[in-house]
Amino acid sequence: MNTALLSAWSHNTNNLFDNKTLRINWHLGNTCTFKCSYCAPLCHDGSIPWTDLDRSKELVDTILDVYSKRFDKEIFMFELTGGEPTVYPHIDEFSKFLKQRGIIVSLCTNGSRSLRWWDEFGGNFTSITNSYHPEFTDVKHLTEVCNLLRLKKVDAHSLVLLDPDNFDKVKKDLEYMREYGTFGVFVRKVYKRNEGTTTTRDYTQEQLDYLEKNNYIAPKLDVDPDKELITRTFWIKEDNSREEINENFIMGNPKYNFKNWNCYSGIDTLSLDMRGYIFPAYCSTGTSNSIGNWRTDNIKDIKWPEKPMICNSKCTCVHDVKSRKIK
Repeated sequence: MNTALLSAWSHNTNNLFDNKTLRINWHLGNTCTFKCSYCAPLCHDGSIPWTDLDRSKELVDTILDVYSKRFDKEIFMFELTGGEPTVYPHIDEFSKFLKQRGIIVSLCTNGSRSLRWWDEFGGNFTSITNSYHPEFTDVKHLTEVCNLLRLKKVDAHSLVLLDPDNFDKVKKDLEYMREYGTFGVFVRKVYKRNEGTTTTRDYTQEQLDYLEKNNYIAPKLDVDPDKELITRTFWIKEDNSREEINENFIMGNPKYNFKNWNCYSGIDTLSLDMRGYIFPAYCSTGTSNSIGNWRTDNIKDIKWPEKPMICNSKCTCVHDVKSRKIK
């Protein structure tokens, strides 16, 4: 091994190669309360039904059984997303089911539900990513939601999408969060996603410089220091030195290219798309290697991965960055 990218998820943080954690990103459906211009219609048009609750529970129990036995996984993290997952009719029951199985439950949301809703249901989740979308987000409401969740001991933070077409608004709203928010803020480029393609918007040098200087704002209110390890990622260099790095920054920096590396997507991470397909990752390498379809296949017959895959593409999703990458 010369270099590696490793996330500190394992309970054994002195040996980051001993990854006891499986992280699953699950698109529950494609109904959304926003219709952002950089998202393909499939991401928000409601054309695909929400996941069936009983079948979803069966899939969860199968994954826990397979990965605890095959890869010695002990920590399971499920990140629920959409569409907008908070309008999934069974979100309360499903999140409670996951917690009963000892699973760390995360949520990726646009935060648009009312403060009353978040006060009632926000405690179902260990961590919540509130995505800021400049075309639709009310920054004051999003800030109130995140602040409320932090007070409820939920590790809430915001992911700000730096849309170059709304650069001035993003800067203004980011300063509002910096002044009035108690939560951490990650800032990254916008990627336009369509079927089979992912492209970035065009950025001026001014915008790129701003992004590099403002890619992270630290939280003012700690929730639980142990839980913060979930989001820490380390770059292991050729001399075996260790550098902590912002996962969002990796995607926007061309020097972080993992082509021809061993990628542990499918072992450290799984990606469940809204149509039922199970992928090792959301990149082009991952989506060209479907593990199966849990909506249509017999769940007991799904052929789960046996070894890492060879990377032939670029990470464009924080979830994909989370898997071990070793050269």
